Amino acid sequence: MIPFYLPKNKTLDSARGFTLIEVMVGLALASLSMLVVLEIFSNSEARKRSTTGAAEAQQTANVTIYQLGRALRLSGAGLTQSNNLWGCPIQAYRSATQFLPAPAAFPAPFASASVPTTVRLMPLLIVPGAAPNGISDIVVTMSGNSEMGQAELPMVGDPTAAGLSVRRSIGVKAKDLILMSNVSSISNCQIAQVDTTYTSSVPNAIPLGSTGTNYNTAGGLAGTIYDLNSVALDLGNTPLFSMFGIDANNSLQQYDLLNLTGNPSTVIAENVFDIRARYGVVDASGNGPITWQSPSASGWANTDLLAGTSAALALIDRIRAVRISIVFRTTETVAGASPPSSYVMFPDASPITVSIPSAAQNYRYQVYDSVIPLRNLRFVPSRI
Repeated sequence: MIPFYLPKNKTLDSARGFTLIEVMVGLALASLSMLVVLEIFSNSEARKRSTTGAAEAQQTANVTIYQLGRALRLSGAGLTQSNNLWGCPIQAYRSATQFLPAPAAFPAPFASASVPTTVRLMPLLIVPGAAPNGISDIVVTMSGNSEMGQAELPMVGDPTAAGLSVRRSIGVKAKDLILMSNVSSISNCQIAQVDTTYTSSVPNAIPLGSTGTNYNTAGGLAGTIYDLNSVALDLGNTPLFSMFGIDANNSLQQYDLLNLTGNPSTVIAENVFDIRARYGVVDASGNGPITWQSPSASGWANTDLLAGTSAALALIDRIRAVRISIVFRTTETVAGASPPSSYVMFPDASPITVSIPSAAQNYRYQVYDSVIPLRNLRFVPSRI
């Protein structure tokens, strides 16, 4: 008899699968691989967030420094060639309602008692420690943008609420703002606006009215305050009378004191953590190297600069530059073994070391320092 052999079932043999030990080893290797991948991803994401946050902070810094620097460079433009302007209280009316001086405190972040509701004409003013955190400064700057530049409008008749009689009105346009002042003393200066009916074909008469304008002379220009010896300055259509400060959300806001657009508050940049400023001043003779003075220093406080006296004028005329130090913060938190606990501003001259609250130490901070010359204040005529 021929023996009979059953063939081996290869299909059944290969389908037996893995042993328990093989499965456990595979799971262990997979878990280890997953942990490695997650660690690499976590480190990569942390570096990405750190790099992106720093780049965003730098971009925000560039835009902010440009906008704020531009406003500061314009400080005093169109205002410096007249006598006794610095420190005069500004009066402004809309439909017989006076809004300067402000009837109430300005909105946050300018609501501090350190920000006076009586706004005085100043090329530059630093209000120390007035922001919500009690640290950051508020910067006030004022300038005009008239086509006439620094030239005054020479009066040939007493001003009235209806208009001005001038020798020439080159550069004046309809809806331009006019600043009236008295050169013989530091007294009230008033904002008026050129009527839309004005045409340069009648160069000696500038109508001031309410036709198509926001500002009127409800307070009156006639009388003992303004006369033939008063000075009228054309501020242009969009003068810059602004305050800059940080709100509770770490946004840098610009507040238009003249409310030209109907919405005085504008956010310039976000993630701005701190801002400080110092006056760059020359000596009493107008010469010598610039020294940096804190707005809290004796002789350079707001009470000194806003006194409306000849001594205050002399101080303001010595201001030739401003130094700004701004701290920007990353948008996202960044984990790190050694989170920052403080930052230093003005490191080379009376440095300020600011402690970072523990709840905010997971962010990264960059300090930018900029010196801005105030060229409009370099050549100021002798004061009366």
